[in-house]
Amino acid sequence: MEQSRSHMPPDIGRPPRNIVKHSAGFKAVEWANWIILFFLPLLKGRLPQSNLLGWSRFVEAVKLCIQPLIEFEELDLIRNLLIEFYNHYANSYGVGGERLLAFLISFHYLLHVIDSIEDFGPCRGFWQFLIERFCGMLIPLVSSQKLPYVNLFNNVLMQERFKYLQLLPIYNEKVFSNFKEKEKKTWPVHRVYSNELYVHEYEFYSPFVNCVLTKNEVIKLKQCYAAIFQKNTSEITDIKENYAKYGKLRTKDGKIISSKWWKKENDSSRNDFCVAINLTVDLQERNYRAPLNLREEQIFGQIEYFMVHEFQNQERMFAYIRKIKKLEKNSSVNLKFFDSFGPLQYVEVIGIDRNVGFFEVFLEKKKYYYIIDKYENW
Repeated sequence: MEQSRSHMPPDIGRPPRNIVKHSAGFKAVEWANWIILFFLPLLKGRLPQSNLLGWSRFVEAVKLCIQPLIEFEELDLIRNLLIEFYNHYANSYGVGGERLLAFLISFHYLLHVIDSIEDFGPCRGFWQFLIERFCGMLIPLVSSQKLPYVNLFNNVLMQERFKYLQLLPIYNEKVFSNFKEKEKKTWPVHRVYSNELYVHEYEFYSPFVNCVLTKNEVIKLKQCYAAIFQKNTSEITDIKENYAKYGKLRTKDGKIISSKWWKKENDSSRNDFCVAINLTVDLQERNYRAPLNLREEQIFGQIEYFMVHEFQNQERMFAYIRKIKKLEKNSSVNLKFFDSFGPLQYVEVIGIDRNVGFFEVFLEKKKYYYIIDKYENW
């Protein structure tokens, strides 16, 4: 786990800590990440399948409980999942012997979680997740050691009163007219690049360098253009070999995604170059006279670098990615994993959806990568 900290996507917040050493100081959100994202990959192969299925009930129940909105139909599902897990745990650890120490009396609280949700709404409204975050926001407002609560109250009150000044025309003109909006800064293309084809929703960031395509990269790029224009690769000609290479991408959602090329110069940063990509593929791609049969497909891979390339007097933004070889799914416990990486290919940046993590786990001297995807798991 310690070696995989840098491979976790920034979306999950703080990278996971050693649960054996630091569990006493875990915050609620860290427990949520461990339960939902890491428990099953770490337990698979180390517990019998029956035990793994029992724990998967608890993981699924926690995922449902921390939703911001819970449907009435889901209440019975959560109740059944928690009861199934409780029965599994009681049969495994509550029958006496050395395991009895792991069966704490507090486990019966699980059977009352649904009652609390029915009385007070989703768990986000009364569990510690948001309370801890809110306390973290309030702590910087306290500067007095003698009267901390009075100091906190005064600072919050002052900030709220200042916000209400803009509702009074006389003060709005005198006070807020001095805060002029900053003019949008224009950057040189070697620092920030975007174009109208993508409605300026995507931006490439430095580092930047001018490069020349290799023969293999030219072949890969032809395949990408053939997919874009729905043509055969033999019809794609006059590919320019010059291109501009960039290190980072800002998506239309405002998220920053890096590349392995940029990471080489910044070894201390998180590996945020593992991504989920949505592609539209033609099932009849080998028969170009047949009508189009398009289907959306999601792939996972690592971004090698970003590039801007001009073709037919139009600049396009691409990512050069190394796809995973074969995605395996364990539907019984909702796990996705793979054991090796596949070929390289170009994709347009509009297909890049989000960051994910590739969590390395060794089982029986073989390496597996589990996909850590907060968007799909939470």
